[in-house]
Amino acid sequence: MLGDAREKKREIAVEDGISIREFLQKTVMAHRGLVDVVAGEPPRLTSNVIILVNGREIGVLAGLETILQDGDEVTIIPVSHGG
Repeated sequence: MLGDAREKKREIAVEDGISIREFLQKTVMAHRGLVDVVAGEPPRLTSNVIILVNGREIGVLAGLETILQDGDEVTIIPVSHGG
C-alpha cells in the first residue's frame, strides 16, 4: 500500500522479496507526485521523505535494502523544511 501527503492510498502489487530500492525504482517513480523520493546514481533517498514499512522507519530496518513481503504497507511521508 502506498500513501502520500494527501492521504491517497494506492494498492500496488509487487513481487515478494523486492527491496525498497527496487520498489522505488520500478513503482514510485512512475507516480508524478513522488518523483523527489530518490535522486542520484545509484539512487539514494532525498532528505524530503520519510519511508515507513508497516509503521517502522526504514532507517531502523535495512534502509533501502529492506525487503518487502506480501501484505507489507509502505508509507511515504513528504517532509517540509523551513527556517
